[in-house]
Amino acid sequence: MIFFKYCALILFNLFTLINSHTYEIYDIPKIFEILHHSCFVGFNVAELKTYGSIKDLSNIYQDDNVTVGLFNVSGFELWPNGQKVDQNMFMSSFVAIEKINLDRSCLLMPSHVFASPKPVPYKGIMSLNYLVEFINSLCSTFRQVDGTLDAKGKRKESILRDVYKVTGRTIEELYKKYPNSLNAHFVRADQMNNEMSQCEIYNKPPSAKEFFDKFLTKSKPVIFKGLANNWKALEDWKNNYIREKLSNQVVHIKLTPKGDFEGVESAKLWEDYESLEIPEKVRKQLEFPDLVVVRPAPANMKMKEFLDIIEYTGSLKNYTMRNISAYMEYSSISEYMPDMLNYIEEPEFIKEYLDKEHTNSWLSDGHTIGRLHFDPYDNLLCQVSGTKQVILFEPWDNENLYESHIIQGSLSFDRKVKKFRRKSRDDSTSMVMSPVDVKKPDFTKFPNFAKTRPLNCTISRGDVLYMPSFWWHEVNSMPNITEKRNLAVNFW
Repeated sequence: MIFFKYCALILFNLFTLINSHTYEIYDIPKIFEILHHSCFVGFNVAELKTYGSIKDLSNIYQDDNVTVGLFNVSGFELWPNGQKVDQNMFMSSFVAIEKINLDRSCLLMPSHVFASPKPVPYKGIMSLNYLVEFINSLCSTFRQVDGTLDAKGKRKESILRDVYKVTGRTIEELYKKYPNSLNAHFVRADQMNNEMSQCEIYNKPPSAKEFFDKFLTKSKPVIFKGLANNWKALEDWKNNYIREKLSNQVVHIKLTPKGDFEGVESAKLWEDYESLEIPEKVRKQLEFPDLVVVRPAPANMKMKEFLDIIEYTGSLKNYTMRNISAYMEYSSISEYMPDMLNYIEEPEFIKEYLDKEHTNSWLSDGHTIGRLHFDPYDNLLCQVSGTKQVILFEPWDNENLYESHIIQGSLSFDRKVKKFRRKSRDDSTSMVMSPVDVKKPDFTKFPNFAKTRPLNCTISRGDVLYMPSFWWHEVNSMPNITEKRNLAVNFW
């Protein structure tokens, strides 16, 4: 009889200890919800073993994306996504489950391939040191038993602390001070541009170590002033020379009305607005089902035909008369004009640290705008003719720039009547474009955009802009006054 009283006393004290710290007991639906934003580590409430480590672990990981608690999953056969719960994985006294990283690339992913929780039972000694080591390995954390960061964590923290951040005026402050400039001619508003944060200008070629230490590791945009001044392309790549060398070369170009490339507009402008059936599963995941990313109309033509178009449109004094704008973008130099690789030079300082996969040319009449987007590559943009104003926003501004899936639509162009048509949207979405209009910001629809801080990086003939991967950017091209065109080369 005394034995049973003693056991009851232990059981009572155990649950008194648990309840005194108000540790929540998580079931399958709650764990599944947690895993969408943090890692979960928990003790089995059914195991009559010590729970003293709960408080210690909660304190150790209070600043990390780690939820510590108790779990009771008995009676649950399926996760909320329909996949089977492996009860054997929860038989251990202690379990860790890493955060679910959803594949956002496809909105019609079959249910059986959705990311599912993968519980990992702990099989080691119930020691705080070993538990912390186990959690760090599953949750990508870097804690020690006293709650401080280990050496790897301190290094990561140091790197993140040194990452470049834009200071200066927010876009809302600029809008309030220069409302007309923003609404009408944002890219050419000199006063606004001067008050915007400016790209650092480096007046000499950096060594590989300088580039690595000052810019690459800090994810810091920079303009290398005049770095390409010695390129033969600056003198030789005139339109007449290109026409002579590549007159009959077939090139792939893009066409849009009035130079606006890959902007976002209302879906009501499209002919299939009423008829397009978007699967309900997809529609539920679209934050802006009323918008469309407008892809330019593709076309293949001889180089001489393309040059005829940009020379004609570039000569028009009244910009509003341009009902067509042609752009040779993302054009592989090695594919279309391999002999011209001898006219440019890959900067020495990038060779040690960046793997160059593409060398592209960008040629237009100089009246184009590439709307706000990001690229997953480090980019060196080298200006041969004309000027580009690149407005950048920090890569962690995703939420403020409303990154999300947006339905795409591709323009078509009738070359006989020279008219564009918004016939039908695609059954695909884009994730790299922002729905925000930098030139005419709508702070009512996109209030978080007001908090962003733009960085002005304007490059002219001979300048090279280093643009780190994932920085959002809008590119405004302006022509060389005499050549009436804009030409650039990029390495990425």
